[in-house]
Formats: sequence, structure tokens, C-alpha cells
Amino acid sequence: NTLKVPDGNTNITITPSSTAWTNKNITATIKYTLITDTKGQYRILNEDGTQRVAWTDYSNAIAIDSNCTIEARIIDNTNQTGATKSYKVTNIDKVAPTQASATVSSGTLGSNSWYKSNITIRVTAGTDNLSGVNRVTYSLSGATAKGETTITSGGTFTITAEGTTTITVYTYDNAGNKSSAKTLTVKKDAAAPTQAGVSISSGTPGENGWYKSNIGIRVTQGTDSGGSGVNRVVYALSGAMSKGETTISNGGTF
Repeated sequence: NTLKVPDGNTNITITPSSTAWTNKNITATIKYTLITDTKGQYRILNEDGTQRVAWTDYSNAIAIDSNCTIEARIIDNTNQTGATKSYKVTNIDKVAPTQASATVSSGTLGSNSWYKSNITIRVTAGTDNLSGVNRVTYSLSGATAKGETTITSGGTFTITAEGTTTITVYTYDNAGNKSSAKTLTVKKDAAAPTQAGVSISSGTPGENGWYKSNIGIRVTQGTDSGGSGVNRVVYALSGAMSKGETTISNGGTF
């Protein structure tokens, strides 16, 4: 008998609903040019070549939820088949890219993780091994507020506001997937606190500003509102008495 089953290479067309990168399911429509006593079939293979869906009679568009190979054929009533037509689906990416990173590029670090200057932040995109990285973004909250903003990977921006700022960064891929958030919190206090106070707490005054007894001195700390807060207050003595810088409690006396 002469094989009369049409050749799939010229009589089958497989058309996906989208060939652009996507993180959603797509469909594939198969068009067969049939002759009497033949029908169209398809099967789906995983990327590693194992069978996902066995040979099935085609009736409607096929739902595809991940990358695969679609094979289609024409078969007659005696189970003779023509050549198989194949189409590889390679544009589905449902995997999020890796996290972006935010690091301090420059700034003058003081005590307790506070910076004494403006702080430069560098943002670096994560990676994506399938559709590729599309963009990296950052947003700011706290002392500085800013909505999600695209920045070049490796690009920098500067924190100028006093106080605590949290930077949140994301990587997006070309299929629309978004990485989990990565955050960095920085603290800036470049403003000096107000002056400490020093006053006489006890003693017997004489004339012309002289005291006729020992003199008690009270020291009170200044303020640091909106910054890192007061750490300590100190005093030093020179002249008739000499003493290097010494920490004293707020309101303390000597």
C-alpha cells in the first residue's frame, strides 16, 4: 500500500498565542490539512525530552504552562502516520530573578553605625538565567521617602536627610517576574548637638567674682533632636587645676 498520510512538515502549522517573554500560561493552536480518513494528533514533551502528554486527538487550542516541545502529526484509520511537525515553546519564565543589592559606596562613618556625612548608595541588579534582567529599582522610606524608581545596575544615589533611611531594592526580569525585596538601613547625623551647659551649683561668693570657698560645678548635656541622640557629656579643666576630658553624668557635679 502507498502511504497516503499527509506530511506534517508541510500540512501542519503550530501557532503559539505569544512568542514574547511571559510569566503566564500561553496557548498553542494547531492547524492540520487533512484528507479523508485522517485526523490530527499532538503530544507534549518536557524540556528534558520526557513525555508530558501522550499522543492525543487535537480538538481545541492547547494550554501550555511551561516551556516544552509540541509535536503534531496526521494519522489515518490504519494508524499510519506522516512526518511529525515540532514547535519548541521557550518564552515562558515563571521564576523570579535573584535579589538586587544595595551597599554603601561612600560616607564618613562615625560611632554606632551612624554616618557623619552624606551617604552614597550603590544598587546592583540580581541575575536571571532565563528571560534575563529587565531593570532594577529602589525606593526609600524613613527620613527620606521616595517611590519605586528605576536605576542603572551599578548606579548610585545620595542620602542627604538626617535620620534613619531604609532602602528597598528589587530586580525585574523580561517576563515580568519580580525578586523578593532586599533592604538596607542607613543612619545619618552630620549636625552637632547643642552646647552643654556649665554652671556654679555651690560656693561662697566674695568680691569681684572671686569665691571664698570650694566651688561646686554642675554640667548638663545639650540636645540632639532628630539625629543620633546624645551619647555623653564631658568636661575638662585648665588653669589652677588641670584635667583632661572626662565624662560626667547629665546634671552631675564636681
